[in-house]
Amino acid sequence: MRALGQNRTMVAVLVEQVAVQGVFYAVFFGLPMWLERVRLFPPATTGLLMQPIAALGVVATPVAARLAGSVGAWLPLLIGSVGLVAGCGALLLVNGTTSVIGIVAVTAVLGLPNGFNNIGLQSALYRSASADNAGVAAGLFQTGRYIGAISSAALLGIVFARDVSTATLHHVAAITGVVAVLLLVAAGLGVRGSRRSCAL
Repeated sequence: MRALGQNRTMVAVLVEQVAVQGVFYAVFFGLPMWLERVRLFPPATTGLLMQPIAALGVVATPVAARLAGSVGAWLPLLIGSVGLVAGCGALLLVNGTTSVIGIVAVTAVLGLPNGFNNIGLQSALYRSASADNAGVAAGLFQTGRYIGAISSAALLGIVFARDVSTATLHHVAAITGVVAVLLLVAAGLGVRGSRRSCAL
């Protein structure tokens, strides 16, 4: 706690980690429920429709790693935040008549920030931590992931308490969209801060 109190940058990264994982898991847990209960897809089909999230995340990760190594964490975080906003916005357009191709397009958009945000946040974390605190930082980073996942489960429990419907899915998309916009603002501030550092 003493180390965190002296390192505001690390605290900011950990808060962003909680927010990013909260948005990601809300979609990752919530969308399959809607696909099965509203669209009546069998579990195997639902799994295939969710596959682009993982696939695009795998593809995006090495690209994000190269960007983080060359220009810093701010660009992967910016791209990832834009992707989260776009993905949550696309989720607001999904309804009972959306085609399979449309659903795959939405999950593909949501897969990009999965890779960019994870690498961007890890890069920012280790740049903010001293060598002595690297292990503690890594543990706190994982704790942030768990808190985000738990928060998303709580959100889905509240929103889907009465029923799982297109309307309640849109409520989840709207709430996570607000968080994604805040992450985009934070990424924009990070860009401004990195430019000031370069100028100095």
